[in-house]
Amino acid sequence: MRNSASKRDWRAAEAILDQILELEAGERLRALAGLTDSERVRAHVRELLAAMEQPGLLDREDLAFVAASFPTPLPDLSGQVIDRYRLDALIGRGGMSAVYRAHRSDGAFDEAVAIKLLNPALLSARWIEQFHREVRFLASLRHPNIAALLDAGLLPDGTPWMATELIDGVPIDRYCDQGVAVQQRVRLVCDLCRAVAFAQSHLVVHRDIKPDNVLVTAEGRVVLLDFGIARTLDTGAGGEQRTLLTRVFTPQYAAPEQFRGEPVSTATDVFAIGGVLFRLLTGRAPFDADLHRLGNEETGPPSRELAVNTSLSSSERRQLRRAIRGDLDNIVQKALALEPSGRYVSAEALADDLGRYLDGMPVLARRASAAYRARKFVLRHWLGVGLGSLTLIGLTSALVWSTIQSQRTEAALARATAVQSFLIEVFDAAEPAPGARGVITQRELAERAIGRFDQVLIDQPEIAPEVLLAVGRIFRRLGFTEQSLASLARLESRLDGQEIRAIDPLRVDLHHLQGQVAIQAGDARAAIGYLERAQTLAEQSGQPAALRADISKDLGLALSNLRELDRAILALQQAEILAKETPSGAPLLPRIQLLHALTLRRAGRLEDAIEVGLRAVTSARDEYGERDARRASALSTVGGMHRRAGRLKDAERMLREAAEVELAATGQPNPATINNLANVLLRLGQLDVARQLYQEAVALAAEAFGPDSPRTASYRRNLALFQLEVGEIEPALQAIRQAEAIYVVAYQPDDANLINLRNDLAWALLEAGRTEEAEAVLAEVISRVEPHPGRLDHLWRRGHLLSSRRALDAGDLAAAASHMAIAEQDLGRYDLEFHDRIRLELVAGDIARASGDDAAADARWRAAEVLAIAQFGFESPLHASVQRRLRE
Repeated sequence: MRNSASKRDWRAAEAILDQILELEAGERLRALAGLTDSERVRAHVRELLAAMEQPGLLDREDLAFVAASFPTPLPDLSGQVIDRYRLDALIGRGGMSAVYRAHRSDGAFDEAVAIKLLNPALLSARWIEQFHREVRFLASLRHPNIAALLDAGLLPDGTPWMATELIDGVPIDRYCDQGVAVQQRVRLVCDLCRAVAFAQSHLVVHRDIKPDNVLVTAEGRVVLLDFGIARTLDTGAGGEQRTLLTRVFTPQYAAPEQFRGEPVSTATDVFAIGGVLFRLLTGRAPFDADLHRLGNEETGPPSRELAVNTSLSSSERRQLRRAIRGDLDNIVQKALALEPSGRYVSAEALADDLGRYLDGMPVLARRASAAYRARKFVLRHWLGVGLGSLTLIGLTSALVWSTIQSQRTEAALARATAVQSFLIEVFDAAEPAPGARGVITQRELAERAIGRFDQVLIDQPEIAPEVLLAVGRIFRRLGFTEQSLASLARLESRLDGQEIRAIDPLRVDLHHLQGQVAIQAGDARAAIGYLERAQTLAEQSGQPAALRADISKDLGLALSNLRELDRAILALQQAEILAKETPSGAPLLPRIQLLHALTLRRAGRLEDAIEVGLRAVTSARDEYGERDARRASALSTVGGMHRRAGRLKDAERMLREAAEVELAATGQPNPATINNLANVLLRLGQLDVARQLYQEAVALAAEAFGPDSPRTASYRRNLALFQLEVGEIEPALQAIRQAEAIYVVAYQPDDANLINLRNDLAWALLEAGRTEEAEAVLAEVISRVEPHPGRLDHLWRRGHLLSSRRALDAGDLAAAASHMAIAEQDLGRYDLEFHDRIRLELVAGDIARASGDDAAADARWRAAEVLAIAQFGFESPLHASVQRRLRE
């Protein structure tokens, strides 16, 4: 039986083997010499390479032996077509994979992509099953600092492939070696942290962060590549095969637990980020010369390690050492702690501490003494310190407050570290039971967190609030609103009766999150209550401007959903002001401005909405770049507004650009963009193309969200509305019924989405001449909306519009006029869809004609004609309907 030192040597050998298998066979032994100083490790690697010639190795389970059994790299496939992609040129190739520059062969878009082909000989049937699941999961990771996964699949011979965004950049270490200042290097690592933090918030661990996987573009955009498609598939006591890629990592940046074969966690990625920062500050990897000591010795502080960087002059080394010594030394060493519990709570926590360093604030990587805090305070306020006694007294008072705040921060850090341990435990437990399928889903991880919580209440009640908040946030991100609200309700009950001031920040986070979940659940009124409490507490407790901007943004959304439009506009204006107060608020601006624009449109202020929407397009470009999906979303929204304003060419141009950006960013356009483009082409009279696009939007939504998703049903509803407009009544009825079957399961009976769809159903039934069925549907609609004055007023009026048409068809002129009077009440407050507004004018004219008032009828029909031409063109069925009336 091997001793512990021998085991470490073999694990190091296996890790090196994983790395050099990417090289051609003749280059492997030459590369080996530079990867370790340990002759024992080198001997083990040579043994493993020699084992490639031994027969019968396909039955062995050890990762190193299995991987070593397939040394032949994939052949160069340049020029061939892989699914929808033509491989243009080989970018890189090794024993395990090959990467190509490629483009779509079907001409759908011209953007180049990166295609990675994995060697099928290395993959088991179980891995391929996992591959399908993980590709779907990772496709949801949309972030400006993460290379987007665009497409994936299997070739007929079983070769797995994936298409990702092709990044025109250089590795972050090479970028920084070109004379980039220390503070800018730290800012680049902060961007890297944001990408990793986003992934961690979705329960994804990268496991192979290294400089080669972090590119920087000419514009300074940091992009993280190669999110691990293979996730741990250990089956515990069952002893079944492990996925081959589970333990592929880069030794120079790998955490000790990876070498020990222990489960990885969020702290694993924190270690790797610390290693990248070490490289950017010192010019070398933390362990590139002493690989065998990984897991045994801490690395030295970066300022001390600069002594071995011979590429710098002595004066450059001194200058750099002064910039690094102290705070950056401590941050890096905390990130590179051997034990996960000694590192930062998460990538977000590491980014926060780096932000403190950049802002000249005390960092959490060292316990701040009074002298240290005073020194940092003076450096931040050097001008005031020299202004005299009165100013100095004020600054001294501020320093006292800064000290109190620092002590509170340290206490919060201690609690956060305990929460980290809880969440790491959940991650560590994420190994399937013997005989299980081998895949841990997001839902299972979240449910395990809930299952372990009761034990936390007993063992660590002091961290229970933070854990409840974390679990509530996870459930919200997974779309489980009921479970999220339940976790948050438990937190609220624990906080009731406690000292308020000491827990203001936690209450702010609680009520903010409750408001977000309530919006997600469709309860705007409850959301407003939560968010107003969060807003008040945030102001009273002096929370950062970016957080208050985020709360105001969500409050504006909830108010807009409830049609409290004036209040919503004020909230969104306040959110924009707050977001502009601090650089950390900049990422919020595009979303705030887009919500502001949509709310202005709802209020009938279309030109103002377009102006604000164009600001959102600019902000999205400035913050995320030209080819980002968030910029595409802004383009699509403003394009839809141009359509409403009658500027069809502007609308078509913006929507086509939005679709191109979405294709480049995600591999396929957003169904909302395609739907908006269909609306424009409908108005331009291109009915056949519009029909194809409405159908494509349904197909895209079904692929993205699932065929039974309410979001897919909403696009099916839009297709039905088109079919109604062109007189295809029976297909429209069928599409509405299909959408209704989904809505009934997804929504409560009084939900606005379901009621609106049933209004559509009633109209289609009236068009089909099925008056009794329409009357029954309308009676239910009215009964559902009347108990909710204010919340569903727009649907109530739409129901009365349809009831007016039904009464007129039945010959009840008095009832028709009564229903129409209700439908027209406060019409300017409500954002009736254009086909409904046209119908209202038509039915009002019909009522006037039936009452003998031909002049009033003609005026209403002329109004309908103007709207029909402006919105749907001369060839639309609605315009033809108006013309028939005017000719009579």
